[in-house]
Amino acid sequence: MIAIVDPDAHIRKSCEFLFSELEADTLAFETAEDMLEKCRGVDLAALVTEINLPRMSGLELLDKAKAAFGQELPVLVLTHQGDVRTAVNALNAGASDFMEKTEIGQPLAHRVRELMRARRSSTPQRNSAR
Repeated sequence: MIAIVDPDAHIRKSCEFLFSELEADTLAFETAEDMLEKCRGVDLAALVTEINLPRMSGLELLDKAKAAFGQELPVLVLTHQGDVRTAVNALNAGASDFMEKTEIGQPLAHRVRELMRARRSSTPQRNSAR
């Protein structure tokens, strides 16, 4: 499951369409608070969030999502106007990657696919023979 958090309905719909091509289920939210409340108990494969959200910022969401869903959760941060300082802040806060919204399309889908693969390969497999 990929969670998408963005106040722009068009961006949410675009991401849902892109990720459906990855054969991934999605949950889309307008606010960070909605995402945290409605994703309790959900096995998230990745989180894609806008950095500038109403009330709680994307960086605050990143921190709370990692605490709730595990530090290994891949989080990709999006913004309309990226600058080096914002990107560095996001990466230092634990984001897996940072992209400008101008890259929504195949570059975003490709990067999310890579992040999900990396998480699957780094997650220890449970031994079913006990």
